[in-house]
Amino acid sequence: MPDALELPLTAELGPAAALRSELRDRVRTVELECAVERVRTSRRVLGRRAVLAQSRCEGPVTVDPRRNLRPGIATRSQWSQIVDNADHVDERQRVRPAARGTP
Repeated sequence: MPDALELPLTAELGPAAALRSELRDRVRTVELECAVERVRTSRRVLGRRAVLAQSRCEGPVTVDPRRNLRPGIATRSQWSQIVDNADHVDERQRVRPAARGTP
């Protein structure tokens, strides 16, 4: 992870010093929440050496179901899936003729 990160600061975000301070506070808060959660669940952070020691060809050894959600329509509510998919189809039908150059 880099030691420093440069963000393009614009006037609409407010003064640069205040933005950096707020960002630093928010990151610190999330890091502390994650540390508390790791202590509560007795989990550890996987270190750099452990990540590099893994084979790039390995996969999970558990039989948990994976790859069942499709990001385009992933939602907990089936009704939301239907509505979102219908909106996507409507948008595609509207845009496709314009891309082909037909009215």
